[in-house]
Amino acid sequence: MSDTENLKNLQAAVKDLIRPLRQFADKKWVRPPTVAELEKLHAAIPKGASLGEAVDSIVTQLGSVVSEVQKNRAEAFGKCVSEFVREWKAKGLDPIETADGWQTGEIQLALKPQTAQARALYNREPLFPPTGWVIITSKADLERLRAAGVKLLADASARLPDGLLREVLHEAYEIVATKRKSSNKPHPDLVPIVDLHRAFRLQIVSHELDTQKLDAPLKSATMPRWLFLNALDRYTRLPPQLEFRHRLALQTGSQAEQARGLGYTLGGLDVHHNYKVYCHVLLSA
Repeated sequence: MSDTENLKNLQAAVKDLIRPLRQFADKKWVRPPTVAELEKLHAAIPKGASLGEAVDSIVTQLGSVVSEVQKNRAEAFGKCVSEFVREWKAKGLDPIETADGWQTGEIQLALKPQTAQARALYNREPLFPPTGWVIITSKADLERLRAAGVKLLADASARLPDGLLREVLHEAYEIVATKRKSSNKPHPDLVPIVDLHRAFRLQIVSHELDTQKLDAPLKSATMPRWLFLNALDRYTRLPPQLEFRHRLALQTGSQAEQARGLGYTLGGLDVHHNYKVYCHVLLSA
């Protein structure tokens, strides 16, 4: 018997169990009831012990169905993932197994076998869907999930081309470094990456305002964390430019800083996926 049939049978059992109670609850008294009518209603309602036993039985059966569904879906999910990985390898690509899924190029597919769900990550940050997970029932679902993540990264590159990317990051760095100097911060040129992120967002909005009507909706009003991480990854791969005498360099921080959430994971465009956590940015010589 299929899972759907089992559930339908349990639903029918619940309906039979509560039918007398519903009949009593929905009874319309247009006139005073006779004693016979009341006795009939009373006799039809299950007594406490039998009602409790029936409910316990239904709950037990439903628990068995849930366990069976979880088992079947986890098995089917595993086959989908195996087929996806085999096909990926057949194309000459090299997926890397991670603690909770597979790294496929710049996209990491995080998997939840117990619920047959997945989501696409970039630098371990949710990429698609932005929140929650996607139900996976076939290899095609995994392919579509990965394709959605790839498209988001491509759209981000188109929205922030290399020239603008370099300009915005340097502007953001200068804004933070100048503010740190005026506040007499120690090592003012060593900019916390969290502060750079904030300034980067402001500069993106500023550039957008310079190129459109002031009352137009801002596309950059919402900027997921992965977009900034991708921008930094892309920047590290850009060739030097004469108009920029110095390059921004990333520095790792202490374990205490990382534990406080002050570090950002980068390296998603590295073919070997050597992820590193960085806490600071400075101008290199």
